Amino acid sequence: MTSNADPAHAKNQVTVAVVSASAAMLDVLTRVLSRNSAFRTAGAFPDSASAREALRRNPVDVVLGSRPPASPEEVVVWRSFHDAGIASLLLAPNPRPQDALWSVIAGASGFAPGPIAPRTITDTLLRIAGGNTALPADVIGQLTDMPGARWRLNLDESERRLLSAVMARQTTQQMALQLQLSPEDVFAGLVGICEKVPR
Repeated sequence: MTSNADPAHAKNQVTVAVVSASAAMLDVLTRVLSRNSAFRTAGAFPDSASAREALRRNPVDVVLGSRPPASPEEVVVWRSFHDAGIASLLLAPNPRPQDALWSVIAGASGFAPGPIAPRTITDTLLRIAGGNTALPADVIGQLTDMPGARWRLNLDESERRLLSAVMARQTTQQMALQLQLSPEDVFAGLVGICEKVPR
């Protein structure tokens, strides 16, 4: 049996950074990952901002967060992982109405509401590490022109264009080029959209 320390085996492992303000949750998620040889935990962080600083030097495949962004400003921090080509899975044990939408705007590759089994976490991590998304269809519907997305009527034309770019999984730089905005204006626009999402 190959150990997790074997360099040849490590090349095939998905490297995961875990983000949680709860020490107990960090411990639980780290243990879930350590029990599966497909993963290598590359760090545990109390918040997304400290993870962002560390991962600039040592990128990972996926960032696993124990909760969605808590503020529009934190959406921007999570978006930096997407911009760096790092997938993210955000868990929402007690989801609020805006959690799923903010997670998608933050560039999350996956969103998992409610109690979630360890096997579901690991299967979803493998899926998004492979370049796929794991976003619930009802969340996508709320971000598109489908019926039920009435909140979008509160968006101005530039915010609608920005939201379309988010749905196309563009990076902040790609959005800035396409929409002829500065990256700072893109971030400001994303914060503005988050503030209009129903709570």
